Amino acid sequence: MMSMRARSERNLTLVPIPLRRGRRRAVQVRHVRGQGTPTRIPISYPTPSAVIRPGDAIYLPPKYANEVLLITEHDAGVSVLRSQDGKGASRRGKWQRAEFLGRIPNPPGIAANGGLVTAAVEIAGSVFMIEEWFTDPLVPGTSAGNRTSFPLVDITAQLDALVNAR
Repeated sequence: MMSMRARSERNLTLVPIPLRRGRRRAVQVRHVRGQGTPTRIPISYPTPSAVIRPGDAIYLPPKYANEVLLITEHDAGVSVLRSQDGKGASRRGKWQRAEFLGRIPNPPGIAANGGLVTAAVEIAGSVFMIEEWFTDPLVPGTSAGNRTSFPLVDITAQLDALVNAR
């Protein structure tokens, strides 16, 4: 079953909502202040294969002023959406429409070793994929594996290329 984690960022709670209407899907955006009203945001996809798969987390990196949304998709990587309104921060985060800019793939070497993307995070102006290995063999008597390396995958250059290409 898909994990549906809500992420709060700048007084917004963002929850992925799977919809199957042709080549569109929506993300529900709900303000934390007061009651708020859920809003479904239609997403334009260039092809059916671009449709976002079940994910784990969504994130609005501060460096893009609420205009870019990242959705982590386990083994696939991170999908990048941008507000088609171009008004992210100026409209207090109220998106009306979104466009799919592309997907930053999970590096093959990490994916081949069982690494799954569970989140994206901005640290000091750079954006990283957070990887998790759920399939590592357990150390006897524990609930964890013996992994000693947990790389943060820097996706800043790929993300900037997608955002600045259009």
